[in-house]
Amino acid sequence: MMIDRRQLYELIWTTPASKLSQTYGVSDVWLAKLCKKHHIPQPPRGYWAKKRSGKPARRIPLPPTSDPKLEEVDLSPRPAPEKRTISPVVEKRISEEKTAGAAIIVNKRLNAPHPLVDRTRSSLISSKPDQWGLIRPNGKGCLDVAVGPESIDRSMRIMDALIKALEARSHQVKVSGEEFRRTTVVEIDGESIPFRLTERVERKLRPPAPDRLRSFLHSEYVNSPSGEFRVHIQSRYGSYPLRTWKDGNRKHIEDRLNEFIVGLMETSEEMKADRERARLARIEEERKQGIREEAERLRREEEERVRWVEATLDSWNRWRALAKMIRDARTRASRLGFQITPESRMGQWIEVAERRLAALDPLGPMLEELRQTR
Repeated sequence: MMIDRRQLYELIWTTPASKLSQTYGVSDVWLAKLCKKHHIPQPPRGYWAKKRSGKPARRIPLPPTSDPKLEEVDLSPRPAPEKRTISPVVEKRISEEKTAGAAIIVNKRLNAPHPLVDRTRSSLISSKPDQWGLIRPNGKGCLDVAVGPESIDRSMRIMDALIKALEARSHQVKVSGEEFRRTTVVEIDGESIPFRLTERVERKLRPPAPDRLRSFLHSEYVNSPSGEFRVHIQSRYGSYPLRTWKDGNRKHIEDRLNEFIVGLMETSEEMKADRERARLARIEEERKQGIREEAERLRREEEERVRWVEATLDSWNRWRALAKMIRDARTRASRLGFQITPESRMGQWIEVAERRLAALDPLGPMLEELRQTR
């Protein structure tokens, strides 16, 4: 429903947003955002209380706008977001994950590390920082980790606790891909979910160099690891993060590993739901494609029938014209008292014309078919 900007302004200042939102089937929050988008002032706090008590309440004038697109407001109800569904089994697992007994403990020292962690740690120690000051493992079968040199021990203790906790919950962790496209993947209920651990990089002003030439050649800023860890659930192919947990003022990543596992479970359910939606969308598209193809087939058949009728009509007109011409030839010869003989030019023409007449007759074959099926 489209209304004028001035109309919405009048509605907002004459009807409380709670009642107005019910009238138009939208939320009052969405209505407030709509007013903000179209630069429509809203009643301040206490405005409606003053109106009810009969006290004067100042109305803020509607400011002009130079954008013609803002003059019309779409008040059409917005569809409610699709409710996420989680299976009862996963709901139970999530509830269990939030209990104190399921809390994941990160050890102060790395003892008996997981083979993936041990391999990754050895590779990190022998690697050099990149332009961001981060170290990435370059060995085969290493975890997807990018941290500063001072954070190797902490990152490995976190990953060790996380991987062991996942495997204790029957979720297999593996590494796929080559050196520069390495992905750490956890299998949860048949879904492969990539995840990674990174350290945030902060940008600082570079201290002034001792000589002007070196100061000119170097960048004004320097990148360095901040010590803030982040663990990401990546997209299906690991190209971008879907969800991120990071160190906070109250909780560090070590205290949020159970939250992360809950996020993995929810992502697994979302992947299943996405695949089911895609399957249903394919079925619907195939159904629509079948309808389009059937409509196209019927259209072609109808065009063919129309062409057949038009060709029959053309043959019929030619047949009638030729039959009339034969009759006229005989009539005119009779009126003049001439006898048409087979040897004469007229007789030869009529013989050829009558053969052609039989071939042109469009109704003859159809009538013959009717006679045979009688």
